[in-house]
Amino acid sequence: MRFRKPRAMQGNEPIFAETQRLHQNLVVRYVVPISCVAVLVFVGGAMLASGAPIAEVALAAAVLLGTPLVIAQLPMRTVVTPREVRVAMLGLFRWRIPMDAIVSVEPAKYVFLRNSTGWGIRPSRTFGLMLTVAGNRGAQLRYDSGGRTKRLLIGSQRADELVEAIRIAADVRRHEADALVMA
Repeated sequence: MRFRKPRAMQGNEPIFAETQRLHQNLVVRYVVPISCVAVLVFVGGAMLASGAPIAEVALAAAVLLGTPLVIAQLPMRTVVTPREVRVAMLGLFRWRIPMDAIVSVEPAKYVFLRNSTGWGIRPSRTFGLMLTVAGNRGAQLRYDSGGRTKRLLIGSQRADELVEAIRIAADVRRHEADALVMA
């Protein structure tokens, strides 16, 4: 789904949505499978040399070669609605940031080994919590949470569109709140 400027932002209909998968990351796509094959050759050879049954070697091969294929398909889903920013990562972790809580959003560029220790869910002194699966761009959010301002970097292959969608939705929510106060 591509970003579209909404005519009337009502309800919780997405105005931006992006799904990224780990296989978009070149390291996951090439280095991990090559490493698994190398480990398989070493482990399989050792198992065969020690007289392990072929069934056990085949099981080890299936696990070592199948694991990267499964991991590479795990998604990171980012959705911007008029009410909130939602990020679901790896099917297990979810974040919801209400538009009313967003203080600022800026495009960000990061170096994955300098600003964090890789891709995934990572703490960073520069960006706060980083949610990334590939690339080096994202949206840097600052938001209020329980009286404290927190930082969150959401990695995106379409970072400029993500930032624009959040800015538009947050501005509309602020104008709606101002209108309620004045009424």
